[in-house]
Amino acid sequence: MPIRAAFAVLDRTVPAVAARWAERLFFRVPRLRSRPVPPDGRSVSVEFDGLRLAGQVWGAGPTVYLVPGFGGEIGQLAGFVQPFTARGLRVVAFDWPAHGRTRAGTTGGQYVNSQDLVNSLHAIATAYGPARAIIAHSMGAGAAANAVRDGLPTGRLALIAPGASIQTAARPFADALGMREPAYRRLLAEVERALGHPVRSYEVTEIGRIARTPPTLVVHDQHDPLVPFTDGESIAHAWPKARLVTTTGLGHNRILGDPGVIEKVVDFVAAA
Repeated sequence: MPIRAAFAVLDRTVPAVAARWAERLFFRVPRLRSRPVPPDGRSVSVEFDGLRLAGQVWGAGPTVYLVPGFGGEIGQLAGFVQPFTARGLRVVAFDWPAHGRTRAGTTGGQYVNSQDLVNSLHAIATAYGPARAIIAHSMGAGAAANAVRDGLPTGRLALIAPGASIQTAARPFADALGMREPAYRRLLAEVERALGHPVRSYEVTEIGRIARTPPTLVVHDQHDPLVPFTDGESIAHAWPKARLVTTTGLGHNRILGDPGVIEKVVDFVAAA
Protein backbone atom coordinates (compact mmCIF):
# COMPACT_ATOMS: atom_id res chain seq x y z
CA MET A 1 0.00 0.00 0.00
CA PRO A 2 1.46 3.45 -0.87
CA ILE A 3 2.57 5.50 2.12
CA ARG A 4 -0.09 8.20 1.58
CA ALA A 5 -2.91 5.64 1.55
CA ALA A 6 -1.51 3.78 4.56
CA PHE A 7 -1.21 7.04 6.48
CA ALA A 8 -4.81 7.96 5.70
CA VAL A 9 -6.00 4.65 7.17
CA LEU A 10 -3.88 5.03 10.31
CA ASP A 11 -4.94 8.66 10.77
CA ARG A 12 -8.61 7.61 10.80
CA THR A 13 -8.14 4.59 13.09
CA VAL A 14 -5.13 5.23 15.36
CA PRO A 15 -4.17 8.91 14.95
CA ALA A 16 -1.48 8.79 17.66
CA VAL A 17 0.35 6.04 15.76
CA ALA A 18 -0.04 7.97 12.51
CA ALA A 19 1.48 11.10 14.07
CA ARG A 20 4.42 9.15 15.47
CA TRP A 21 5.04 7.50 12.11
CA ALA A 22 4.88 10.87 10.35
CA GLU A 23 7.43 12.31 12.76
CA ARG A 24 9.83 9.43 12.03
CA LEU A 25 9.39 9.98 8.30
CA PHE A 26 9.98 13.71 8.75
CA PHE A 27 13.35 13.17 10.46
CA ARG A 28 14.49 10.24 8.33
CA VAL A 29 17.77 11.20 6.66
CA PRO A 30 17.64 11.09 2.85
CA ARG A 31 20.66 9.83 0.96
CA LEU A 32 22.28 12.11 -1.63
CA ARG A 33 25.02 11.15 -4.05
CA SER A 34 28.40 11.09 -2.30
CA ARG A 35 30.94 13.67 -3.42
CA PRO A 36 34.71 13.55 -2.87
CA VAL A 37 36.47 15.93 -0.52
CA PRO A 38 39.76 17.72 -1.29
CA PRO A 39 42.55 15.17 -0.70
CA ASP A 40 44.96 17.38 1.25
CA GLY A 41 42.90 17.41 4.47
CA ARG A 42 43.33 15.25 7.53
CA SER A 43 40.62 12.98 8.89
CA VAL A 44 39.44 13.80 12.42
CA SER A 45 36.55 12.90 14.68
CA VAL A 46 34.61 14.40 17.58
CA GLU A 47 32.65 12.45 20.16
CA PHE A 48 29.01 13.42 20.50
CA ASP A 49 26.24 11.57 22.33
CA GLY A 50 28.00 8.22 22.03
CA LEU A 51 28.86 8.75 18.35
CA ARG A 52 32.07 9.60 16.56
CA LEU A 53 31.33 12.44 14.17
CA ALA A 54 33.60 12.09 11.14
CA GLY A 55 35.26 15.20 9.80
CA GLN A 56 38.08 16.78 7.83
CA VAL A 57 40.43 19.68 8.55
CA TRP A 58 42.35 21.66 5.96
CA GLY A 59 44.93 24.41 6.39
CA ALA A 60 45.88 26.48 9.43
CA GLY A 61 44.80 29.77 10.93
CA PRO A 62 41.47 31.17 12.16
CA THR A 63 38.69 28.62 11.77
CA VAL A 64 35.92 28.51 9.20
CA TYR A 65 33.27 25.83 9.73
CA LEU A 66 31.49 24.29 6.74
CA VAL A 67 28.06 22.98 7.75
CA PRO A 68 26.09 20.71 5.37
CA GLY A 69 22.33 20.50 5.22
CA PHE A 70 19.97 17.69 6.22
CA GLY A 71 20.79 14.69 4.04
CA GLY A 72 23.97 16.37 2.79
CA GLU A 73 27.64 15.77 3.50
CA ILE A 74 30.86 17.73 3.57
CA GLY A 75 31.75 16.89 -0.04
CA GLN A 76 28.97 19.23 -1.18
CA LEU A 77 30.94 22.16 0.27
CA ALA A 78 34.31 21.09 -1.17
CA GLY A 79 34.47 24.11 -3.46
CA PHE A 80 34.94 26.43 -0.47
CA VAL A 81 38.04 24.68 0.90
CA GLN A 82 40.83 25.91 -1.37
CA PRO A 83 39.62 29.54 -1.53
CA PHE A 84 39.55 29.73 2.26
CA THR A 85 42.88 27.98 2.89
CA ALA A 86 44.44 30.27 0.27
CA ARG A 87 43.36 33.18 2.49
CA GLY A 88 45.20 31.70 5.48
CA LEU A 89 42.17 30.14 7.16
CA ARG A 90 41.66 26.69 8.65
CA VAL A 91 38.61 24.89 7.29
CA VAL A 92 36.78 22.41 9.54
CA ALA A 93 33.87 20.29 8.30
CA PHE A 94 31.95 17.37 9.81
CA ASP A 95 29.23 14.99 8.70
CA TRP A 96 26.14 15.08 10.89
CA PRO A 97 24.90 11.97 12.75
CA ALA A 98 23.49 9.45 10.23
CA HIS A 99 25.13 11.39 7.38
CA GLY A 100 28.11 10.62 5.18
CA ARG A 101 30.85 8.85 7.11
CA THR A 102 29.09 9.37 10.46
CA ARG A 103 26.87 6.34 10.21
CA ALA A 104 24.43 6.08 13.13
CA GLY A 105 21.90 8.65 14.23
CA THR A 106 21.56 9.74 17.84
CA THR A 107 18.36 7.70 18.13
CA GLY A 108 19.71 4.83 16.02
CA GLY A 109 19.33 4.11 12.34
CA GLN A 110 18.80 6.89 9.82
CA TYR A 111 17.03 9.41 12.04
CA VAL A 112 18.29 12.77 13.29
CA ASN A 113 16.40 15.90 14.33
CA SER A 114 17.05 19.63 14.38
CA GLN A 115 18.21 19.71 17.99
CA ASP A 116 20.70 16.91 17.26
CA LEU A 117 22.23 19.17 14.61
CA VAL A 118 22.45 22.14 16.99
CA ASN A 119 24.03 20.02 19.73
CA SER A 120 26.47 18.43 17.27
CA LEU A 121 27.64 21.85 16.14
CA HIS A 122 28.27 22.92 19.74
CA ALA A 123 30.36 19.74 20.28
CA ILE A 124 32.42 20.45 17.16
CA ALA A 125 33.01 24.09 18.13
CA THR A 126 34.02 23.04 21.65
CA ALA A 127 36.70 20.82 20.10
CA TYR A 128 37.95 23.27 17.45
CA GLY A 129 37.34 26.66 18.97
CA PRO A 130 35.58 29.91 18.08
CA ALA A 131 34.79 30.55 14.43
CA ARG A 132 35.98 33.31 12.18
CA ALA A 133 32.95 32.30 10.15
CA ILE A 134 30.33 29.58 9.71
CA ILE A 135 29.15 28.66 6.23
CA ALA A 136 25.94 26.62 6.46
CA HIS A 137 23.45 25.16 4.00
CA SER A 138 19.71 24.49 4.21
CA MET A 139 18.69 22.86 7.51
CA GLY A 140 22.32 23.18 8.59
CA ALA A 141 21.84 26.94 8.29
CA GLY A 142 18.98 26.73 10.78
CA ALA A 143 21.16 24.68 13.13
CA ALA A 144 23.98 27.23 12.84
CA ALA A 145 21.60 30.11 13.52
CA ASN A 146 20.22 28.39 16.62
CA ALA A 147 23.73 27.53 17.85
CA VAL A 148 24.76 31.19 17.47
CA ARG A 149 21.63 32.22 19.37
CA ASP A 150 22.69 29.84 22.14
CA GLY A 151 26.15 31.40 22.41
CA LEU A 152 28.38 29.74 19.82
CA PRO A 153 30.87 32.48 18.93
CA THR A 154 31.45 33.43 15.29
CA GLY A 155 32.64 36.57 13.58
CA ARG A 156 30.52 36.09 10.46
CA LEU A 157 27.76 33.81 9.25
CA ALA A 158 26.80 32.78 5.71
CA LEU A 159 23.42 31.07 5.36
CA ILE A 160 22.91 29.38 1.99
CA ALA A 161 19.35 28.38 1.05
CA PRO A 162 18.21 28.59 4.69
CA GLY A 163 14.79 27.51 5.91
CA ALA A 164 12.98 30.03 8.07
CA SER A 165 11.25 27.58 10.41
CA ILE A 166 10.32 23.97 11.05
CA GLN A 167 6.73 24.81 10.14
CA THR A 168 7.69 25.89 6.62
CA ALA A 169 9.36 22.51 6.17
CA ALA A 170 6.62 20.50 7.88
CA ARG A 171 3.71 21.98 5.93
CA PRO A 172 4.69 20.69 2.44
CA PHE A 173 5.68 17.36 4.01
CA ALA A 174 2.21 17.13 5.59
CA ASP A 175 0.57 18.08 2.31
CA ALA A 176 2.49 15.31 0.53
CA LEU A 177 1.07 12.80 3.02
CA GLY A 178 -2.42 14.20 2.58
CA MET A 179 -2.64 15.31 6.22
CA ARG A 180 -5.71 17.18 7.35
CA GLU A 181 -5.24 20.03 9.81
CA PRO A 182 -5.76 17.90 12.98
CA ALA A 183 -3.15 15.42 11.74
CA TYR A 184 -0.74 18.26 10.96
CA ARG A 185 -1.13 19.61 14.50
CA ARG A 186 -0.45 16.13 15.91
CA LEU A 187 2.68 15.93 13.75
CA LEU A 188 3.95 19.22 15.18
CA ALA A 189 3.28 17.92 18.71
CA GLU A 190 5.33 14.79 17.94
CA VAL A 191 8.12 16.94 16.49
CA GLU A 192 8.16 19.03 19.68
CA ARG A 193 8.33 15.85 21.76
CA ALA A 194 11.34 14.65 19.75
CA LEU A 195 13.09 18.02 19.95
CA GLY A 196 12.37 18.69 23.59
CA HIS A 197 11.53 22.29 22.67
CA PRO A 198 8.60 24.16 21.10
CA VAL A 199 8.93 24.35 17.33
CA ARG A 200 8.63 28.14 17.54
CA SER A 201 12.03 28.25 19.28
CA TYR A 202 13.58 27.21 15.93
CA GLU A 203 12.19 30.23 14.07
CA VAL A 204 15.29 31.61 12.34
CA THR A 205 13.64 34.92 11.50
CA GLU A 206 12.86 35.48 15.18
CA ILE A 207 16.50 34.92 16.20
CA GLY A 208 17.44 38.19 14.53
CA ARG A 209 14.96 40.00 16.76
CA ILE A 210 15.82 38.40 20.10
CA ALA A 211 19.55 37.64 19.93
CA ARG A 212 22.77 39.40 19.08
CA THR A 213 23.69 38.15 15.61
CA PRO A 214 26.94 38.59 13.65
CA PRO A 215 27.21 40.15 10.19
CA THR A 216 25.37 37.66 8.00
CA LEU A 217 25.22 36.90 4.30
CA VAL A 218 22.06 35.11 3.11
CA VAL A 219 22.33 33.46 -0.31
CA HIS A 220 19.18 32.00 -1.87
CA ASP A 221 18.04 31.04 -5.35
CA GLN A 222 14.78 32.52 -6.59
CA HIS A 223 13.67 29.13 -7.95
CA ASP A 224 14.81 26.87 -5.10
CA PRO A 225 12.43 23.88 -5.35
CA LEU A 226 12.98 22.64 -1.77
CA VAL A 227 13.22 25.73 0.42
CA PRO A 228 11.21 28.76 -0.74
CA PHE A 229 13.17 31.87 -1.66
CA THR A 230 10.84 33.80 0.64
CA ASP A 231 12.44 31.96 3.61
CA GLY A 232 15.87 33.41 2.89
CA GLU A 233 14.36 36.77 2.07
CA SER A 234 12.49 36.93 5.39
CA ILE A 235 15.63 36.01 7.35
CA ALA A 236 17.70 38.69 5.62
CA HIS A 237 15.01 41.30 6.36
CA ALA A 238 14.62 40.26 10.01
CA TRP A 239 18.32 40.11 10.96
CA PRO A 240 19.75 43.58 11.57
CA LYS A 241 23.23 42.92 10.08
CA ALA A 242 22.20 40.66 7.21
CA ARG A 243 22.53 41.08 3.46
CA LEU A 244 20.70 39.06 0.81
CA VAL A 245 22.36 37.72 -2.35
CA THR A 246 19.87 36.39 -4.89
CA THR A 247 20.72 33.83 -7.57
CA THR A 248 18.67 32.43 -10.44
CA GLY A 249 18.74 28.91 -11.85
CA LEU A 250 21.03 27.31 -9.25
CA GLY A 251 18.32 25.54 -7.26
CA HIS A 252 18.90 24.17 -3.79
CA ASN A 253 22.12 22.13 -4.07
CA ARG A 254 23.97 23.36 -7.16
CA ILE A 255 24.21 26.76 -5.49
CA LEU A 256 26.97 25.32 -3.27
CA GLY A 257 29.31 24.70 -6.20
CA ASP A 258 28.72 27.90 -8.12
CA PRO A 259 31.99 29.87 -8.50
CA GLY A 260 30.19 33.20 -8.18
CA VAL A 261 28.50 32.17 -4.93
CA ILE A 262 31.76 30.79 -3.53
CA GLU A 263 33.58 34.02 -4.40
CA LYS A 264 30.94 36.19 -2.72
CA VAL A 265 30.98 34.08 0.45
CA VAL A 266 34.80 33.99 0.66
CA ASP A 267 35.07 37.74 0.09
CA PHE A 268 32.44 38.33 2.77
CA VAL A 269 34.40 36.27 5.29
CA ALA A 270 37.76 37.77 4.31
CA ALA A 271 36.38 41.28 4.86
CA ALA A 272 35.98 40.56 8.58
